[in-house]
Amino acid sequence: MKLLAEAFPEFNILPKSYDEAKSILKKLGDISALLDNTHMTTGADAITWPNQHSRMDDGDGFTHHDDNTLVADVADGITQHGDHNQITNEGGEERRDRVHNMGRGLQRLNRAHCGKLQVVITKGNIRPVVPLIAAKFATECNIIVRNHVPILTHRKLYKKEPESAFVDLFIGKLKAKFDVNTEDVTVKKACREMMKSAVRQQRYRLKQEYFDPFPLHLVTKTSLKCMTNEQWIKLLELWKSPKKMVCFL
Repeated sequence: MKLLAEAFPEFNILPKSYDEAKSILKKLGDISALLDNTHMTTGADAITWPNQHSRMDDGDGFTHHDDNTLVADVADGITQHGDHNQITNEGGEERRDRVHNMGRGLQRLNRAHCGKLQVVITKGNIRPVVPLIAAKFATECNIIVRNHVPILTHRKLYKKEPESAFVDLFIGKLKAKFDVNTEDVTVKKACREMMKSAVRQQRYRLKQEYFDPFPLHLVTKTSLKCMTNEQWIKLLELWKSPKKMVCFL
């Protein structure tokens, strides 16, 4: 009690009981906390804000920040950022063309199975029944034709010598990629049909890329990969024939 009277002599009233002294100390603690909060607020207001237009002066020397203005500024910034992204997506970048499939997916599957992917082709089909295996089988057929088989003017030419060796090359490449019985008659027939389809698709792609966009005098005369100059010239002569040109027009 005496310590409280010495600490606060302006009270001039000495507490009569312990509870009264405790109540006085509690009130003093609330006042102290209020003073601390006021000090912190004053220090925060003394900071220079970057957006001067979003501050308001009430005339008493203290500058208060408008919370509504701050929220509006942040929302406006988000909107501008979103608009910028929308403009970039719509008119900035062009859509990239799809690159050639390199067969990496089949390699990952083979590593996951610790061996080659088994291919079983039943009678009457030209590809496996399982959708995933059928997709990988068709993809590898296209890759082999693109990288290893020259594109001739007609599919029947692959039945004659020496072009028939390309059929054996095609089947051998498939056997190296898959666990497939290439000695079976059904499998051999299916492989030939898949090769015929892949050659037709590759011939169409070559025409779309190297012949259709250019005038005749600007079409490349140099052979492409896995083709001789003679084979390429014959293919160009086929595309330049009146029958093909009429179909193109």
